[in-house]
Amino acid sequence: MDKYIGKLLDNRYEVLEVAGVGGMATIYKARCHVLNRFVAIKILKDEYAQDEEIRRRFYMESQAVAKLSHPNIVAVYDVSHTEGLDYIVMELIEGVTLKEYLQRKGHLSWQETLFFAQQIARALSHAHSRGVIHQDIKPQNVLITNEGQAKVTDFGIASFAANQETRIVQEAIGSVHYISPEQAKGSTVDYRTDLYSLGVVMYEMLTGKLPFEGETALSIVMQHINAMPLMPSEVVAGIPKGINQIVMHAMCPTVSRRYHSADELYSDLQKVKNDPSITFDYECEIVRGEAPALDETQAIPNVHEVRHQAAEQYRAQKPAQQDSYAPRPQQRKKTAVAEKEGPSSTTVAVIAVVAFAVIAMVIAGLLMFSGGAGKNKVEVPNFVGLNYQDNIEGQAKYADFIFSVTERVDATQPNGTVLEQDTKEGSKVTKGSTIGLVVCVGNDEKQQDQEYTVENFEGQTREEAETTLRSLELKIDYRFEEKTSDTVEQGKIIETNPAAGEKMTDKDTLVLYVSSGKDTENTSKMPNVVGQPISEAKKILDAYDIKIAKQSKVASDQPEGTVVSQSIDEGQEVEAGKGVSLEISSGIAPNKPEDTTGNDNAGTTPSGGAATSASRTITVSIPEDQQASAHIVVKFDDGTVAYDKTTTGQASVDVSLTGTGTRYVTVFINDQQIGSQEVNFS
Repeated sequence: MDKYIGKLLDNRYEVLEVAGVGGMATIYKARCHVLNRFVAIKILKDEYAQDEEIRRRFYMESQAVAKLSHPNIVAVYDVSHTEGLDYIVMELIEGVTLKEYLQRKGHLSWQETLFFAQQIARALSHAHSRGVIHQDIKPQNVLITNEGQAKVTDFGIASFAANQETRIVQEAIGSVHYISPEQAKGSTVDYRTDLYSLGVVMYEMLTGKLPFEGETALSIVMQHINAMPLMPSEVVAGIPKGINQIVMHAMCPTVSRRYHSADELYSDLQKVKNDPSITFDYECEIVRGEAPALDETQAIPNVHEVRHQAAEQYRAQKPAQQDSYAPRPQQRKKTAVAEKEGPSSTTVAVIAVVAFAVIAMVIAGLLMFSGGAGKNKVEVPNFVGLNYQDNIEGQAKYADFIFSVTERVDATQPNGTVLEQDTKEGSKVTKGSTIGLVVCVGNDEKQQDQEYTVENFEGQTREEAETTLRSLELKIDYRFEEKTSDTVEQGKIIETNPAAGEKMTDKDTLVLYVSSGKDTENTSKMPNVVGQPISEAKKILDAYDIKIAKQSKVASDQPEGTVVSQSIDEGQEVEAGKGVSLEISSGIAPNKPEDTTGNDNAGTTPSGGAATSASRTITVSIPEDQQASAHIVVKFDDGTVAYDKTTTGQASVDVSLTGTGTRYVTVFINDQQIGSQEVNFS
């Protein structure tokens, strides 16, 4: 059992379990007893805790990240540097690395690639604004939360731009598949080195492949310096041209022709997001395919000569060999370097010696990072087909190697079987070198592709849906996205993709759309027009882009043409273009019909006694779309309710009314005014 599990560090952090293992440190899940929350604790391994240089780098990581506070960067809460124990307390992320996510899905759509790349670009923009260069951007250092949020982590070799000087190879220790050319050459690095690595990560997301592969670190490094890969769309069809251009521009080996900032890269990604057909006027190196093969003991020539040699070697290939690598006619333009007259032989000799010294340091640094630069060489055996846990891990005969294990789903092989190794059998490597192994996890039933029928999450809150998803025996990827809705309450789920009832596998991603409320961008607040002349009311409503859907005259003691009531209350949100119903004064006071005879006793009996009540019947027509259930209310002009009943399945209803004199009545169906009329009870 791990010696730290169950320990209480600094009388505060209770170590619960191992959450992950890196090359130099182990990550533990722990509980903070002061703030009562779960955290991640990164503790240096014993074999490195005695090395002052490694402890210094470990401390640098905490200092670098402590300066940063961004939703796309894993937060650092605390740092401890006590005798014999160095650890960093970080935000605990529930999710997987981008590398694991890629291994499960093979490759991502260009839309999902853009989704994650923009988040990584935002994280880099924040880090760069604080003077921090990550220098080791790769999918293993990007965590994807269960909500689909990307978080950059592991600033272990981050450097501060203010302290940058020309650096020799031992400092250029970024992972070889993602390393920038300037890192590989030991040159000065700036923020653009992270943008190159992000370009490589985007390439891998789009295609499921790395742009440069090789049997040795040297061959991969030389390709970063001297070669260009296939366009992503030449590997996977359907990728927009603009995405191709962004990736290749980010990966341009010439620093000055690369993106100048993460914000600039993010802006281009946003342009493609808004218009997938957009293209950019970017040019980069045209050399395609592999760099010239180099023997590990061969003197390495000047970088410009090697690039020129690679181009000439490519052009000399037979047409049949060029099909998949051939540059388009417009890409055949020579680079400025290729057009220049070559340097003198003396200059070449001097440059070659200097280049050899620098590149030699690159390889020494890379080998040192891989596990040591000792002179003793050992032969790499064949690990493919062996069970990692039973036949390799902890075996004395393999003590000369350090193993870096990644998992891959493969239902055809038993669990634990080594599927691939990154160093060829029979290769000679320095003792302590790292051998990358891909181990099968496909024979475990829970790891195989399994179907899940999507439940109906509509109307649930985000928290309720997340609780359900986490309780599933089959663990699936999911994320939440906000979407406006006029009918679903804010914070509730509108729909899912795939939809409820459809099937998905554990390799698919479930998207749950959460209501962000009504779209208020195209609404107006209803003004108060009561008391305004109808002509003025129209002007006010026009200014708010609200139409008058209906207006009707009613008896009122207000001047004729004055708005008496409005169907939508003041301050209520109204969609642009929608209408409001207005009641307009007829100029006739309630219960006092206009006397056209000059008789002041209109509406009364000739003898001057009390008016006699009478009954009258009016017919109310019910709109077809409301005939299933119609709540009918008839009101007199003084607001008195004369009729209030609900009817079902009828096209019209005869309403009997009792009153005196001449009265105005208003008819409402299902709380909507449908008209007014005059009724004579005399």
